[in-house]
Amino acid sequence: MISTNYLPKRKEINIDFTTNLENYVYDDCDYVKSISKINPELDKLIRQALSNGLFFRNSDNHSSFNYWQPLSNAGIPAVPRGDYIHELTFFIHDILHNLIPDLQITGRSELDKRIYLIERMLGEGVCLVLADMYFIDALKELGVEYDFEKKNIYQGFNALRENTLYDNLLGNVMFCTLGIKDYFKINKKYEKSLDKYLEWFAPVYISDLKWTLSNVNSKLCRASATFDWFADYKEIIPGCLSNDSQYMLSTSYLIDKLNLTDKLSNEELIKRIFDYVYKNIIEYHGQIEENLDNKKKRFYGFQSKIAYDYSLDKKLYKSLIMKGDYEEFEKIYQRDLEELLKKRLITEKEYNIFMEVYPHHTACFISYTSKYVEDVDLKTYSKNNIFGVL
Repeated sequence: MISTNYLPKRKEINIDFTTNLENYVYDDCDYVKSISKINPELDKLIRQALSNGLFFRNSDNHSSFNYWQPLSNAGIPAVPRGDYIHELTFFIHDILHNLIPDLQITGRSELDKRIYLIERMLGEGVCLVLADMYFIDALKELGVEYDFEKKNIYQGFNALRENTLYDNLLGNVMFCTLGIKDYFKINKKYEKSLDKYLEWFAPVYISDLKWTLSNVNSKLCRASATFDWFADYKEIIPGCLSNDSQYMLSTSYLIDKLNLTDKLSNEELIKRIFDYVYKNIIEYHGQIEENLDNKKKRFYGFQSKIAYDYSLDKKLYKSLIMKGDYEEFEKIYQRDLEELLKKRLITEKEYNIFMEVYPHHTACFISYTSKYVEDVDLKTYSKNNIFGVL
Protein backbone atom coordinates (compact mmCIF):
# COMPACT_ATOMS: atom_id res chain seq x y z
CA MET A 1 0.00 0.00 0.00
CA ILE A 2 1.05 3.60 -0.59
CA SER A 3 2.47 4.72 2.75
CA THR A 4 3.85 7.74 4.55
CA ASN A 5 7.60 8.31 4.77
CA TYR A 6 7.73 10.19 8.08
CA LEU A 7 4.34 10.30 9.82
CA PRO A 8 3.43 7.31 12.03
CA LYS A 9 2.58 4.26 9.94
CA ARG A 10 -1.08 3.42 9.48
CA LYS A 11 -2.86 0.11 9.73
CA GLU A 12 -2.36 -1.97 6.59
CA ILE A 13 -6.05 -2.03 5.68
CA ASN A 14 -7.92 -0.29 2.91
CA ILE A 15 -10.60 1.48 4.99
CA ASP A 16 -9.75 2.19 8.63
CA PHE A 17 -12.68 3.17 10.82
CA THR A 18 -11.02 2.09 14.06
CA THR A 19 -8.09 4.51 14.32
CA ASN A 20 -9.05 7.58 16.34
CA LEU A 21 -7.81 10.36 14.08
CA GLU A 22 -7.85 12.96 16.84
CA ASN A 23 -5.48 10.81 18.90
CA TYR A 24 -3.35 10.13 15.84
CA VAL A 25 -3.10 13.85 15.00
CA TYR A 26 -2.65 15.25 18.50
CA ASP A 27 -0.80 12.44 20.28
CA ASP A 28 1.18 10.66 17.56
CA CYS A 29 2.16 13.58 15.28
CA ASP A 30 4.82 15.95 16.58
CA TYR A 31 4.00 19.63 17.22
CA VAL A 32 0.25 19.63 16.47
CA LYS A 33 -0.80 19.57 20.13
CA SER A 34 1.14 22.79 20.73
CA ILE A 35 -0.56 24.71 17.91
CA SER A 36 -3.36 25.79 20.28
CA LYS A 37 -0.84 27.88 22.23
CA ILE A 38 0.08 29.85 19.11
CA ASN A 39 -3.12 29.92 17.06
CA PRO A 40 -6.24 28.70 18.93
CA GLU A 41 -8.45 29.61 15.96
CA LEU A 42 -6.50 27.28 13.66
CA ASP A 43 -6.53 24.56 16.31
CA LYS A 44 -10.33 24.89 16.52
CA LEU A 45 -10.62 24.42 12.75
CA ILE A 46 -8.44 21.29 12.80
CA ARG A 47 -10.56 19.79 15.59
CA GLN A 48 -13.73 20.81 13.77
CA ALA A 49 -12.64 19.03 10.59
CA LEU A 50 -11.74 15.91 12.56
CA SER A 51 -15.14 15.98 14.26
CA ASN A 52 -16.88 15.77 10.90
CA GLY A 53 -16.10 12.05 11.06
CA LEU A 54 -12.91 11.35 9.10
CA PHE A 55 -11.23 8.03 8.43
CA PHE A 56 -8.05 6.78 6.83
CA ARG A 57 -8.26 5.27 3.34
CA ASN A 58 -5.20 3.44 2.09
CA SER A 59 -4.63 2.42 -1.49
CA ASP A 60 -2.79 -0.24 -3.47
CA ASN A 61 -3.10 1.47 -6.85
CA HIS A 62 -2.70 4.99 -8.17
CA SER A 63 -6.08 5.12 -9.89
CA SER A 64 -7.81 4.57 -6.56
CA PHE A 65 -5.31 6.83 -4.81
CA ASN A 66 -6.23 9.58 -7.29
CA TYR A 67 -9.84 9.73 -6.01
CA TRP A 68 -10.44 12.79 -3.85
CA GLN A 69 -13.71 14.28 -2.67
CA PRO A 70 -13.79 15.90 0.80
CA LEU A 71 -16.36 14.44 3.20
CA SER A 72 -17.29 11.47 1.04
CA ASN A 73 -16.07 7.88 0.81
CA ALA A 74 -12.62 9.16 -0.22
CA GLY A 75 -11.28 9.46 3.33
CA ILE A 76 -7.79 10.75 4.12
CA PRO A 77 -5.05 9.24 1.91
CA ALA A 78 -1.44 8.59 2.88
CA VAL A 79 0.69 11.05 0.91
CA PRO A 80 4.46 10.56 1.22
CA ARG A 81 6.66 13.66 1.02
CA GLY A 82 10.37 14.48 1.19
CA ASP A 83 10.65 15.53 4.84
CA TYR A 84 8.63 15.41 8.05
CA ILE A 85 7.40 19.02 8.02
CA HIS A 86 6.32 18.81 4.38
CA GLU A 87 4.48 15.55 4.99
CA LEU A 88 2.84 16.86 8.18
CA THR A 89 1.71 20.07 6.47
CA PHE A 90 0.24 18.12 3.56
CA PHE A 91 -1.59 15.88 6.05
CA ILE A 92 -3.01 18.87 7.95
CA HIS A 93 -3.98 20.42 4.61
CA ASP A 94 -6.00 17.31 3.72
CA ILE A 95 -7.68 17.26 7.12
CA LEU A 96 -8.67 20.91 6.78
CA HIS A 97 -10.16 20.15 3.35
CA ASN A 98 -12.79 18.21 5.26
CA LEU A 99 -14.05 21.36 6.91
CA ILE A 100 -15.71 22.23 3.60
CA PRO A 101 -17.33 19.35 1.71
CA ASP A 102 -17.35 19.28 -2.06
CA LEU A 103 -20.80 20.24 -3.32
CA GLN A 104 -23.00 17.62 -4.90
CA ILE A 105 -24.14 18.82 -8.31
CA THR A 106 -27.92 18.62 -8.70
CA GLY A 107 -28.54 20.35 -12.04
CA ARG A 108 -27.23 20.35 -15.60
CA SER A 109 -27.21 24.13 -16.06
CA GLU A 110 -24.17 26.31 -16.61
CA LEU A 111 -24.95 27.96 -13.27
CA ASP A 112 -24.80 24.62 -11.44
CA LYS A 113 -21.42 23.90 -13.01
CA ARG A 114 -20.08 27.36 -12.18
CA ILE A 115 -21.15 26.99 -8.57
CA TYR A 116 -19.63 23.51 -8.31
CA LEU A 117 -16.33 24.76 -9.75
CA ILE A 118 -16.24 27.82 -7.51
CA GLU A 119 -17.02 26.00 -4.27
CA ARG A 120 -14.52 23.24 -5.08
CA MET A 121 -11.76 25.76 -5.77
CA LEU A 122 -12.78 27.71 -2.68
CA GLY A 123 -11.77 24.65 -0.66
CA GLU A 124 -8.35 24.68 -2.32
CA GLY A 125 -7.81 28.38 -1.66
CA VAL A 126 -8.89 28.18 1.96
CA CYS A 127 -6.85 25.09 2.88
CA LEU A 128 -3.65 26.37 1.35
CA VAL A 129 -3.76 29.54 3.45
CA LEU A 130 -4.68 27.68 6.64
CA ALA A 131 -2.10 24.90 6.28
CA ASP A 132 0.76 26.35 4.26
CA MET A 133 0.68 29.82 5.79
CA TYR A 134 -0.92 29.82 9.26
CA PHE A 135 0.09 26.28 10.27
CA ILE A 136 3.65 26.76 9.03
CA ASP A 137 3.80 30.12 10.83
CA ALA A 138 2.72 28.45 14.08
CA LEU A 139 5.44 25.81 13.68
CA LYS A 140 8.01 28.56 13.21
CA GLU A 141 6.77 30.38 16.32
CA LEU A 142 7.04 27.12 18.26
CA GLY A 143 10.75 27.12 17.42
CA VAL A 144 10.67 24.04 15.20
CA GLU A 145 14.06 23.60 13.55
CA TYR A 146 13.40 23.77 9.81
CA ASP A 147 14.39 25.92 6.84
CA PHE A 148 11.08 27.78 6.51
CA GLU A 149 12.70 30.25 4.10
CA LYS A 150 12.55 27.63 1.33
CA LYS A 151 8.74 27.60 1.47
CA ASN A 152 7.54 29.90 -1.34
CA ILE A 153 3.94 29.85 -0.11
CA TYR A 154 4.98 30.76 3.41
CA GLN A 155 7.17 33.62 2.15
CA GLY A 156 4.04 35.08 0.55
CA PHE A 157 2.45 35.16 4.00
CA ASN A 158 4.78 38.00 5.00
CA ALA A 159 2.74 40.33 2.79
CA LEU A 160 -0.53 39.21 4.42
CA ARG A 161 0.14 38.45 8.08
CA GLU A 162 -1.28 41.75 9.40
CA ASN A 163 -4.68 41.07 7.79
CA THR A 164 -7.75 39.33 9.15
CA LEU A 165 -8.25 35.65 8.37
CA TYR A 166 -11.32 36.60 6.32
CA ASP A 167 -9.33 38.93 4.06
CA ASN A 168 -6.50 36.46 3.49
CA LEU A 169 -8.84 33.58 2.68
CA LEU A 170 -10.98 35.67 0.32
CA GLY A 171 -7.91 37.03 -1.47
CA ASN A 172 -6.53 33.57 -2.12
CA VAL A 173 -9.90 32.11 -3.14
CA MET A 174 -10.31 34.83 -5.76
CA PHE A 175 -6.79 34.24 -7.03
CA CYS A 176 -6.92 30.45 -7.23
CA THR A 177 -10.29 30.50 -9.01
CA LEU A 178 -10.00 33.50 -11.34
CA GLY A 179 -6.29 34.35 -11.28
CA ILE A 180 -6.93 37.88 -10.00
CA LYS A 181 -4.82 39.53 -7.31
CA ASP A 182 -7.24 42.39 -6.60
CA TYR A 183 -8.72 41.02 -3.37
CA PHE A 184 -5.43 40.60 -1.52
CA LYS A 185 -4.62 43.30 1.04
CA ILE A 186 -0.88 43.55 0.60
CA ASN A 187 1.92 44.94 2.72
CA LYS A 188 3.88 46.56 -0.12
CA LYS A 189 7.15 45.89 1.68
CA TYR A 190 6.71 42.17 0.99
CA GLU A 191 4.79 42.30 -2.29
CA LYS A 192 7.59 40.60 -4.21
CA SER A 193 7.39 37.64 -1.82
CA LEU A 194 3.65 37.35 -2.47
CA ASP A 195 4.19 37.60 -6.23
CA LYS A 196 6.78 34.83 -6.01
CA TYR A 197 4.22 32.55 -4.36
CA LEU A 198 1.51 33.48 -6.87
CA GLU A 199 3.76 32.92 -9.88
CA TRP A 200 5.19 29.69 -8.50
CA PHE A 201 1.83 28.21 -7.48
CA ALA A 202 -0.37 29.39 -10.37
CA PRO A 203 0.31 26.19 -12.40
CA VAL A 204 -1.01 24.14 -9.46
CA TYR A 205 -4.25 26.11 -9.48
CA ILE A 206 -4.52 25.61 -13.24
CA SER A 207 -4.24 21.86 -12.63
CA ASP A 208 -6.87 22.08 -9.85
CA LEU A 209 -9.24 23.89 -12.19
CA LYS A 210 -8.64 21.28 -14.89
CA TRP A 211 -9.24 18.47 -12.40
CA THR A 212 -12.41 20.08 -11.05
CA LEU A 213 -13.90 20.58 -14.51
CA SER A 214 -13.14 16.95 -15.35
CA ASN A 215 -14.83 15.82 -12.12
CA VAL A 216 -18.05 17.75 -12.68
CA ASN A 217 -18.29 16.66 -16.32
CA SER A 218 -17.76 13.06 -15.21
CA LYS A 219 -20.57 13.34 -12.66
CA LEU A 220 -22.89 14.79 -15.30
CA CYS A 221 -22.13 11.97 -17.75
CA ARG A 222 -24.37 9.98 -15.40
CA ALA A 223 -26.56 12.91 -14.45
CA SER A 224 -29.78 10.96 -13.89
CA ALA A 225 -28.09 8.47 -11.57
CA THR A 226 -26.20 11.29 -9.82
CA PHE A 227 -29.38 13.27 -9.15
CA ASP A 228 -31.40 10.21 -8.08
CA TRP A 229 -28.69 9.09 -5.66
CA PHE A 230 -28.52 12.54 -4.06
CA ALA A 231 -32.31 12.78 -3.74
CA ASP A 232 -32.37 9.46 -1.86
CA TYR A 233 -29.43 10.22 0.45
CA LYS A 234 -29.44 13.99 0.98
CA GLU A 235 -30.99 13.67 4.44
CA ILE A 236 -29.23 10.43 5.36
CA ILE A 237 -25.55 11.14 4.76
CA PRO A 238 -24.22 13.70 7.27
CA GLY A 239 -22.71 16.90 5.95
CA CYS A 240 -20.28 19.05 7.91
CA LEU A 241 -20.42 20.98 11.16
CA SER A 242 -22.17 24.20 10.18
CA ASN A 243 -24.28 26.97 11.64
CA ASP A 244 -26.68 26.22 8.79
CA SER A 245 -27.45 22.80 7.27
CA GLN A 246 -26.10 19.58 8.80
CA TYR A 247 -26.77 17.65 5.58
CA MET A 248 -24.83 17.33 2.33
CA LEU A 249 -24.65 20.61 0.46
CA SER A 250 -25.68 20.79 -3.18
CA THR A 251 -25.62 23.31 -6.00
CA SER A 252 -29.42 23.66 -5.92
CA TYR A 253 -29.34 24.31 -2.15
CA LEU A 254 -26.89 27.20 -2.56
CA ILE A 255 -28.79 28.58 -5.54
CA ASP A 256 -31.94 28.82 -3.45
CA LYS A 257 -30.26 29.81 -0.18
CA LEU A 258 -28.08 32.56 -1.62
CA ASN A 259 -30.34 33.67 -4.48
CA LEU A 260 -27.68 32.84 -7.08
CA THR A 261 -28.49 33.55 -10.72
CA ASP A 262 -26.67 33.26 -14.03
CA LYS A 263 -26.68 37.06 -14.25
CA LEU A 264 -24.14 37.30 -11.45
CA SER A 265 -20.48 37.58 -12.42
CA ASN A 266 -18.02 34.94 -11.27
CA GLU A 267 -16.62 37.41 -8.73
CA GLU A 268 -20.09 38.02 -7.32
CA LEU A 269 -20.79 34.29 -7.13
CA ILE A 270 -17.48 33.64 -5.38
CA LYS A 271 -18.11 36.42 -2.85
CA ARG A 272 -21.58 35.13 -1.94
CA ILE A 273 -20.48 31.51 -1.68
CA PHE A 274 -17.34 32.44 0.26
CA ASP A 275 -19.33 34.55 2.73
CA TYR A 276 -21.72 31.64 3.27
CA VAL A 277 -18.84 29.23 3.94
CA TYR A 278 -17.03 31.69 6.20
CA LYS A 279 -20.09 32.59 8.27
CA ASN A 280 -21.44 29.06 8.64
CA ILE A 281 -18.39 26.79 8.56
CA ILE A 282 -15.21 28.75 9.34
CA GLU A 283 -17.05 30.64 12.10
CA TYR A 284 -18.99 27.60 13.31
CA HIS A 285 -19.83 28.15 16.97
CA GLY A 286 -21.62 24.92 17.92
CA GLN A 287 -20.40 21.87 19.76
CA ILE A 288 -17.36 20.11 18.36
CA GLU A 289 -17.90 16.45 19.09
CA GLU A 290 -17.47 13.51 16.76
CA ASN A 291 -20.38 11.21 15.99
CA LEU A 292 -18.69 7.86 15.39
CA ASP A 293 -21.51 6.58 13.19
CA ASN A 294 -20.94 9.43 10.72
CA LYS A 295 -17.81 7.75 9.33
CA LYS A 296 -19.57 4.57 8.25
CA LYS A 297 -22.82 6.21 7.21
CA ARG A 298 -20.92 8.60 4.95
CA PHE A 299 -18.62 5.93 3.48
CA TYR A 300 -21.33 3.38 2.74
CA GLY A 301 -23.79 6.04 1.63
CA PHE A 302 -21.33 7.17 -1.04
CA GLN A 303 -20.49 3.55 -1.90
CA SER A 304 -24.18 3.00 -2.66
CA LYS A 305 -23.86 5.20 -5.76
CA ILE A 306 -22.82 2.03 -7.60
CA ALA A 307 -26.43 0.81 -7.40
CA TYR A 308 -27.61 3.90 -9.30
CA ASP A 309 -24.89 3.80 -11.93
CA TYR A 310 -25.36 0.08 -12.70
CA SER A 311 -29.09 -0.42 -11.99
CA LEU A 312 -28.58 -2.63 -8.94
CA ASP A 313 -30.95 -3.04 -5.98
CA LYS A 314 -31.05 0.55 -4.70
CA LYS A 315 -33.66 -0.18 -2.03
CA LEU A 316 -31.57 -3.00 -0.58
CA TYR A 317 -28.44 -0.84 -0.34
CA LYS A 318 -30.39 1.97 1.30
CA SER A 319 -32.16 -0.32 3.78
CA LEU A 320 -28.83 -1.79 4.92
CA ILE A 321 -27.44 1.70 5.53
CA MET A 322 -30.56 2.75 7.43
CA LYS A 323 -30.22 -0.35 9.64
CA GLY A 324 -26.47 0.16 10.02
CA ASP A 325 -25.85 -3.38 8.76
CA TYR A 326 -22.57 -2.60 7.07
CA GLU A 327 -21.28 -6.16 7.23
CA GLU A 328 -24.16 -7.31 5.04
CA PHE A 329 -23.63 -4.24 2.83
CA GLU A 330 -20.04 -5.40 2.21
CA LYS A 331 -21.27 -8.87 1.21
CA ILE A 332 -23.87 -7.51 -1.22
CA TYR A 333 -21.39 -5.00 -2.64
CA GLN A 334 -18.80 -7.76 -3.22
CA ARG A 335 -21.41 -10.01 -4.81
CA ASP A 336 -22.53 -7.24 -7.15
CA LEU A 337 -18.97 -6.36 -8.16
CA GLU A 338 -18.26 -9.96 -9.12
CA GLU A 339 -21.50 -10.12 -11.11
CA LEU A 340 -20.68 -6.87 -12.95
CA LEU A 341 -17.23 -8.21 -13.82
CA LYS A 342 -18.67 -11.55 -14.93
CA LYS A 343 -21.12 -9.76 -17.26
CA ARG A 344 -18.27 -7.55 -18.54
CA LEU A 345 -20.07 -4.40 -17.42
CA ILE A 346 -16.87 -3.33 -15.67
CA THR A 347 -13.24 -4.02 -16.50
CA GLU A 348 -10.75 -5.83 -14.27
CA LYS A 349 -9.09 -2.48 -13.59
CA GLU A 350 -12.42 -0.97 -12.53
CA TYR A 351 -13.10 -4.03 -10.39
CA ASN A 352 -9.81 -3.53 -8.54
CA ILE A 353 -10.55 0.18 -8.02
CA PHE A 354 -14.11 -0.45 -6.87
CA MET A 355 -12.87 -3.08 -4.42
CA GLU A 356 -11.08 -0.25 -2.61
CA VAL A 357 -13.60 2.57 -3.10
CA TYR A 358 -16.41 3.44 -5.48
CA PRO A 359 -15.41 6.80 -7.05
CA HIS A 360 -18.07 9.29 -8.10
CA HIS A 361 -16.02 10.53 -11.03
CA THR A 362 -13.43 9.06 -13.36
CA ALA A 363 -9.74 9.47 -12.62
CA CYS A 364 -8.08 12.61 -13.97
CA PHE A 365 -4.31 12.67 -13.68
CA ILE A 366 -2.79 16.14 -13.48
CA SER A 367 0.70 17.52 -12.95
CA TYR A 368 1.61 19.59 -9.93
CA THR A 369 5.34 19.39 -10.50
CA SER A 370 5.84 20.71 -14.05
CA LYS A 371 7.20 24.22 -14.11
CA TYR A 372 4.75 25.15 -16.82
CA VAL A 373 1.50 23.21 -16.83
CA GLU A 374 0.03 25.41 -19.56
CA ASP A 375 1.54 28.14 -21.71
CA VAL A 376 -0.94 30.76 -20.46
CA ASP A 377 -1.36 32.52 -17.13
CA LEU A 378 -3.94 31.46 -14.54
CA LYS A 379 -6.31 34.36 -15.25
CA THR A 380 -6.43 33.57 -18.97
CA TYR A 381 -6.76 29.84 -18.41
CA SER A 382 -9.60 30.28 -15.93
CA LYS A 383 -11.49 32.63 -18.24
CA ASN A 384 -11.00 30.79 -21.55
CA ASN A 385 -10.48 27.12 -20.67
CA ILE A 386 -12.72 26.71 -17.63
CA PHE A 387 -15.55 29.21 -17.26
CA GLY A 388 -15.49 29.91 -20.98
CA VAL A 389 -16.32 26.31 -21.95
CA LEU A 390 -19.23 25.54 -19.62
